[in-house]
Amino acid sequence: MRSRIRFAVRIFALALLAVMTASPLAFSQESEAAQFLTALIKIDTSNPPGNEASAAEYLKGILEKEGIQAQTVRRGSKLGLLFWAAIGWIVLVFAVAIFADLLPLPSPTDMDMLARRAAFSAAHWLGTDGLGRDELSRLVY
Repeated sequence: MRSRIRFAVRIFALALLAVMTASPLAFSQESEAAQFLTALIKIDTSNPPGNEASAAEYLKGILEKEGIQAQTVRRGSKLGLLFWAAIGWIVLVFAVAIFADLLPLPSPTDMDMLARRAAFSAAHWLGTDGLGRDELSRLVY
């Protein structure tokens, strides 16, 4: 047991000696990185309201100081066409569900045994199921 402890102490001493004899350039780079990260963490980017622009400007300054060209892009708060298409679809589905009784649809429980598993037609826009019930009316109700 004592030999294992002595071995661990020797390994620790060798590691400490290696760290102490490291070049001063390595220590300066570590302290520069620590300063950079400390300054970045101090910027409040919590939500809401968030302050991501300040953090982006800070990173841009650091990159440009190192000779790397950078630019910040501001995102507008404009909602896109896809968003409005999705909202329109949701409104349509809710409106059809609310006014289902007023629509000229057959009852979702009425069976037409002669039209079992029928394909799309003028009478059944989405076809019928295995019992001859209209799929569109079952979907709406």
